[in-house]
Amino acid sequence: MKKILVLFLFMYTLSFSITDFENLRWNDKVFDIMLAYPGVHKEESFYNGIEIYVLDNPENMVASYKFFLIDGSLYKVQVNFDPEQVDTTSKIRDIYNNITDKFGNPIDKNPISETLISTKVTGNSQTFKADRETLVFFKGIDTLDLDGNMINSELLLEYRNMARVNVYP
Repeated sequence: MKKILVLFLFMYTLSFSITDFENLRWNDKVFDIMLAYPGVHKEESFYNGIEIYVLDNPENMVASYKFFLIDGSLYKVQVNFDPEQVDTTSKIRDIYNNITDKFGNPIDKNPISETLISTKVTGNSQTFKADRETLVFFKGIDTLDLDGNMINSELLLEYRNMARVNVYP
């Protein structure tokens, strides 16, 4: 009987956990995130109904994990790579190859180009289908001033619950 119970719990965890975040499931609450990732802290959010929790330096080459909740339920996990550690084209290529090895070829590719008041944001976003509930977005985003000087450069992965993929941010 114990073996059947352990097998059921193991299958439940594998079946419903978020890809690459096996201790979490979509719609988990803050308490679940804090249990899975001790040291997580709340970050200020400028969006009504959205809470953001951050874990700094969770692993090599990663600056932070950000957990986004809407109405108290997890809908997005963002992995922010450390620009000081991911500083060459070969490291970015290695990250990309790991993603394609895990998820296959992208199902969509989109350029990013927005001009704001005094900055321009450019880059690329590639979309992968991780499982039946999760989309993964691999984004490279550069922020430039109006003279074309680099202000910021970000490389990130976004894991999104497909049921809430259109929630911003």
